[in-house]
Amino acid sequence: MFSTKYFVICILFLIPVALADDDDDCPSKGGVQETLKKLKNDILCNYDRSFRPVLDSKTTVVVTIAIMFKFFEFTDLSNQMQINYWLVLKWNDEYLNWKPADYNGIPNFHIDTDSIWIPDISIYNSADMSSSRTSMSGFSCMLRATGNITCVIPIRHDALCKSNVKQWPFDTQKCTVRVGSWIYSGEEVGFRLVKPSVSLGDYTPNREWELISANASINPGVIICCPNRTYPHIDYKFNIVRHATAITTTTIIPAAIFAVITLAAMFASWDSQERYFFCGLNLVLHLLILENLVWILPPNGLECPIILTYFKDSLLMAAFGILEGLFLRYISTSSLTTSNWLTAFINMMVNCRPGQILLLSKLDPKAVAAATGTNTEEGGDLVVNVPTPGCSKEWLILVNFIDRICFIGYILAYIIMGALIIPKPS
Repeated sequence: MFSTKYFVICILFLIPVALADDDDDCPSKGGVQETLKKLKNDILCNYDRSFRPVLDSKTTVVVTIAIMFKFFEFTDLSNQMQINYWLVLKWNDEYLNWKPADYNGIPNFHIDTDSIWIPDISIYNSADMSSSRTSMSGFSCMLRATGNITCVIPIRHDALCKSNVKQWPFDTQKCTVRVGSWIYSGEEVGFRLVKPSVSLGDYTPNREWELISANASINPGVIICCPNRTYPHIDYKFNIVRHATAITTTTIIPAAIFAVITLAAMFASWDSQERYFFCGLNLVLHLLILENLVWILPPNGLECPIILTYFKDSLLMAAFGILEGLFLRYISTSSLTTSNWLTAFINMMVNCRPGQILLLSKLDPKAVAAATGTNTEEGGDLVVNVPTPGCSKEWLILVNFIDRICFIGYILAYIIMGALIIPKPS
């Protein structure tokens, strides 16, 4: 019984040994493949990729970084910027070096990133913190006999970027992508940028946003709590501006047209039906454009877009035009006697040139002067309009004066509002 068990154990032990011997007995093909296999086995023997590749623990691994920018997407609704680029990394591994003469003059070869130590590059302001670390698994790097390693890895990052739509649709967004080491301090792993730090030679333009500038800078990462250790990071800064050609057609041009309609309505006589028709139509058009803007504008709530403020104020002015007309109609039919100070004010307007200009083509200053007991010679050449029968001349003059002052106020208000929505250089 004992001998049978012993025999079975021996058989189970000898089978894998025999199989291993069969593998070793494979005929050698020689040439470069055999030399590269031997070279790889030699330099990776007892190599541990979980430790920094330095002989002295006080030595800093300097990683040279550059990116070859490909394309980007910016979503102002979610405040995210997606960047796609090739990440170029260079550093020296003090354990992975050899003498080319010992290996048939081989100066370099490609090696998998899963076999060697690589810097842990992470994005600090990632939109998805579960995937903030840059995945470099499954790629090949160029390893040279001196231990210098060069990796070119395609990367996609989703970074948080607080959008500012105050100048919409002429807004400029400034986004920063912050990357650095998640594990090591600056004394263990340092960063160095090359020029240009962001290459745009193979960049594909975005249809909605125009890339104005892209640059990078190294922040030393000095923290007050840890004066003897630094945590450097690299800030990649991107300035983008929105392509506003199509949006201008649907927002800016209607803004100018609404201003013209409002001024035309206010220029019409306060007692005409055309004025109320234009004011009512203007009010409806403002409501429609505001409803459209609600669907277009991102609801970030940080700052109200100036264009939205423009249409809001223009809507209030259109509504005020209707109320003003009703008020002027009411006081024009007033049968009350004007007070002394109001009569004196009306006399002053009739006798002064600015007042006559305001009342031009509205009333006959001579008739008004006769009715008020005053005398004016300057108004003799003004156009004569017969006042509405049954209306008090004093109230009628006041009504037309208020109407003209409001019209001038509307012009000044639209000039200021229009100046605010004009795009300004960043």
